[in-house]
Amino acid sequence: MAPFLYLKRWFGKYSDDQNKLNVVLGFYPTNTSLYREALTHKSLRGKKKHNERLEFLGDAVFGSVVADILYQMFPKEKEGFLTQTRAKIVSRKNLNHIALKMNIDKHLKHQTNSKQAIFGNALEALIGAVFVDKGYEFTINFIEKKIIEPHLDIKKITKEIYSHKSRLLEWGHANKKNVKFKVVYSCGKDHEKTHKVIVEIGDKKIAKGIDTTIKKAEELAAKRAYQELIKI
Repeated sequence: MAPFLYLKRWFGKYSDDQNKLNVVLGFYPTNTSLYREALTHKSLRGKKKHNERLEFLGDAVFGSVVADILYQMFPKEKEGFLTQTRAKIVSRKNLNHIALKMNIDKHLKHQTNSKQAIFGNALEALIGAVFVDKGYEFTINFIEKKIIEPHLDIKKITKEIYSHKSRLLEWGHANKKNVKFKVVYSCGKDHEKTHKVIVEIGDKKIAKGIDTTIKKAEELAAKRAYQELIKI
């Protein structure tokens, strides 16, 4: 250990940034500027550096570590199962949920009202910062001990439905039914649009979904359609 870092540890003289980051990360970072960048959203005016580049890196590293864990954990499962399970784990929704559990929302600097994915994105940026600051082996351990073990039940995740739309289309293929998704209308300003989607099987309207994106509306409509089909 370098003499300076040894003295800092001996006398407990870590900076305020290091102490705050230690609460979130579980270790004292070396290059605090990386982590400040990871916790700065592009919406913050006047800041040239924000977390998108580190988010890109963290996304790749996290996906790689998760793939390796699943490969070791499920030696008999096929590629499709592994791909779908990884997609569930690294989804925006799941990462956002974990980020809130880790209190990243209390440390992220931003000026935006849209908070759907910014905290999950910041988590990926933090992973990117750990990778640059500490290296791959350290990052693997960080992901396993600080993210996966305390916040994810992988076996439970494998049983969750990844896509209601995919499940409904698979049902249609298996039963030789023509399943169609139609966008009936989209209205509102770009940042607050509402979309309505209906599901038709053959010529019969089965269900509808209304949400802020077409994808979410399709998912909602597909979920309701499948529930209707179960009743038939």
